[in-house]
Amino acid sequence: RDLLHVLNRRFPTIPVLILPVPVQGPAAAPRIAAALDEVNALSARHRPDVVIVARGGGSLEDLWAFNEEVVARAIARSAIPVVSAVGHETDYTIADFVADLRAPTPSAAAELVVPRRDQLLAAARTAQQRLETVTRTFLGERRARVVTEWRALHTPARRIENALLRIDELSARLRDAMARLLTQHRAQRRYLAQAVTAASPHRRLQTARLAYGRAIERLAAAISATLAACRSRIGTEIARLDALSPLAILGRGYSLTRVLPSMRIVRSASEVAPGDEVRVTLGQGELTASVLTIQTRPDRERGDPKP
Repeated sequence: RDLLHVLNRRFPTIPVLILPVPVQGPAAAPRIAAALDEVNALSARHRPDVVIVARGGGSLEDLWAFNEEVVARAIARSAIPVVSAVGHETDYTIADFVADLRAPTPSAAAELVVPRRDQLLAAARTAQQRLETVTRTFLGERRARVVTEWRALHTPARRIENALLRIDELSARLRDAMARLLTQHRAQRRYLAQAVTAASPHRRLQTARLAYGRAIERLAAAISATLAACRSRIGTEIARLDALSPLAILGRGYSLTRVLPSMRIVRSASEVAPGDEVRVTLGQGELTASVLTIQTRPDRERGDPKP
């Protein structure tokens, strides 16, 4: 009764087919499965859009018919969508998991499967208004087009005037296009003339001569700079060699003494004896001498006593 009340409230004119069956007890499960098969066997004209399998709340034993395999298989093979609305919201049966949709109560199942009639009517009115608006706009555009074409057909002079205006427009566009084309051709011709002039053998030879002359000048400048740098470096090295050369020291009045014939350099008077021959190298020339006497000086730095 609750389910029918909700259906009548939401959509009073919707047709409802009721198949009464027992919903608890040993005979309930086969009768429920048979009712589902009976609904699916109806002709297409009488077949409903959806099936609600419903009963009120109860204990687990009261709802056990909807846990039977025969009911589950009947729901699964149903070609019509099945909504399971068995018991209260907290009650769950195997039918809930096999059905296409589970509703917490029979009343909720009615709300899920049947839309509200007033909402459908409002949507239909909105669609009708939009269709009327689109139709009026379409007809207005077509009416304006027909009027325009009708006037053009009945006024040849107007058509000729429009054609002349179109011709003038196309002529102006053609003149502009020709002017742009001529400008592009002149620019291309100037570019080609410059390219040909630049690529002529005489011009290329002249350019090569100028480049060769500039290269010679740069090479001469580089050689001069390199020679000057080399002369400067050589002069610096000669000066350093002269400063380190023993000959420069001899030129300042010093001499180099060597014992003959071994040519051993004498660094101390104690290294020779009277009668030894020595060769003395001076800043200019050499001489050979015999040692007559030996005199030594004390080494002040070491504090050696005078002999």
